[in-house]
Amino acid sequence: MRRRPAPGPRPALALALAVLLLAEPARSQLVSPATPCQTFSVAQGDEADAAHLKALIAELANAYAGNATIPTRILRLVDPARFVTNYVEFAQALERDFEFLRNRQLICRRGTLSIRGDLAVLESLWEKLAFLGPGLDQFRQQADVRIQFTRVPGPGETKEWKITGFLGDFFGGPPGQAVDLAVTGLRAPAAVPFNRPATIVVDIQNLGVEPSTTSAVVRLFDVTDRARPVELGQQQAGAGLRGPTGTPRSVAIGVTFRAAGRRTLLALVEPQRDLNPQNNRREATVVVGADAILKVIPNPHTVSFPTDRVTVCVVDPDQAGKAQVKVLLRHQLVSGAPLAGAEASTEDREELELPASDSPQVCGEAPSATGVFAVLQLATGFFNCFGGASPQLPTPGNQRLEFPHGPECFFPGGLASGRLTVSYIDPVDAAGRANRTISASFVTRFARF
Repeated sequence: MRRRPAPGPRPALALALAVLLLAEPARSQLVSPATPCQTFSVAQGDEADAAHLKALIAELANAYAGNATIPTRILRLVDPARFVTNYVEFAQALERDFEFLRNRQLICRRGTLSIRGDLAVLESLWEKLAFLGPGLDQFRQQADVRIQFTRVPGPGETKEWKITGFLGDFFGGPPGQAVDLAVTGLRAPAAVPFNRPATIVVDIQNLGVEPSTTSAVVRLFDVTDRARPVELGQQQAGAGLRGPTGTPRSVAIGVTFRAAGRRTLLALVEPQRDLNPQNNRREATVVVGADAILKVIPNPHTVSFPTDRVTVCVVDPDQAGKAQVKVLLRHQLVSGAPLAGAEASTEDREELELPASDSPQVCGEAPSATGVFAVLQLATGFFNCFGGASPQLPTPGNQRLEFPHGPECFFPGGLASGRLTVSYIDPVDAAGRANRTISASFVTRFARF
């Protein structure tokens, strides 16, 4: 602090006395890169990184010493682009400090360094000594200071450590709040079940040098349709997140997906005050699906045509709103006595588009069931080998099995059998697999009529 000189020595003598008072502490407290503070420890981190940061801390102290009026040496140690506080205000305050103080010295009394990856924080106590000028007393100030360092790209392929934040009554005074909450992880399973509870985990971390004192809200959105984002859930993250070397906090959000397929998730942290909104969000992709089933009613092992009727129902919970459902019919004739020229074993294929319904009752499902439902009713209507007309089915929409290699091409009174397979391609199942084919099949027996 500044105060008036006491009566007594002349200004020139006061200056000499003050220089003597200041000189000895300054000489005794000058530090080397190996010991940047009187008491120094490394809480965590690589030895090579610690050595570089020790040298940088010592350079910071040495750059403040002397009687320069511009803090050029200090500003060279700072990365303005990654500075977590307002760099312009910080630089201006530092310049004012240099213009005001003369013959100054910074002394690091104690420091604890923590390094994690490309971020490091020094928790420290510094003392600032300065002689204000002729006729004025010595200036002495102590303050707890948190200094943030970031490893940034250097010349060529190298990286170098730079100062990216201060917190404390340091240099030109406190630079202001330095909380920077960021979403550092968004963890979701590769596949989640459709219309069932699932858990998404959001990792947040404070990359600033000041602990957060207020709780932040973490929100989760489905932004597959960017024009119409859907909020899936939110959770309070709590307060007390320390700086960049502190442990990240994981926030679990329970969700239920009402839309299937590949979905884009957005996690967003909303603190009351934050220095860098650009890192407050993160995206991830998840596949939402449910297993489709084919229901065969009455689910026989053998179907005798033309007397039997079979209903095949497609039930796909995650395809609600579809207008049509495609199925594939395959019939393989495996026995029978063919006429001359006919093949002993043949296969017929037919792809059908069935009208879909949003009513679960058509497939015998509960009224509360969701998804798409499509019904295929099977009966025979073969043209025989002698030109006879096939019978017409009474129900519109029923499928007549008019396979060209049907049983009417066999000796009169003969029987033919085969296997009829109905297949459906599930766009996405509960395991996230795409275009998985599910099938239902049964033996067919054809009597001559």
